[in-house]
Amino acid sequence: MSPEPTELTPVGSVPPDQGFWLMACNPAAPDAPLEKMQIPVEIEAFLQGIMGVKGRRFADQLFTQTVAMNRTWTEEGAVLPTIVETLAALEPQGATQSMLAVQLIGVHSAATAALDRASRPGITPDEAERQVNRASKLMRLFAQQVELLARLQGKIAQQRVVVEKVDVGPGGQAIVGTVTGGRV
Repeated sequence: MSPEPTELTPVGSVPPDQGFWLMACNPAAPDAPLEKMQIPVEIEAFLQGIMGVKGRRFADQLFTQTVAMNRTWTEEGAVLPTIVETLAALEPQGATQSMLAVQLIGVHSAATAALDRASRPGITPDEAERQVNRASKLMRLFAQQVELLARLQGKIAQQRVVVEKVDVGPGGQAIVGTVTGGRV
């Protein structure tokens, strides 16, 4: 009997022609090294679909990177479903958007982890400030990445300015078009 399509199975329990490899963390030991897991072929297409890519190895690499960056999602067993839901919500299409989506998830995770460290009891004021500064930089980066992903997905249109009337006084000059530098 084959495993359920939503579960990851230990290496060797799925024949090599019936799935692909994934490096996953053990939710019970988030600081432990990643374990090599095999995903049954039934969900291979699903994972490629949420990653927005066609290649098995590329989808595997992106998913593994996302898992590795988010071992701190603490609810046991929630790491992989949370990543799947997050990637599905970001709707990446193609390699660039998929890599950006993975980065978005990692940057968000790092920013919230820094804020968490800054608010822990017993932390020195200097360390708290360093963690808040780190979080602030990461949140700015996150905002830039969100904007870039939206542009790549066509959700943000280019602004266009239409000038309907230009008054030029006696002796004045007006330029219509793109100015690339130099003297007038």
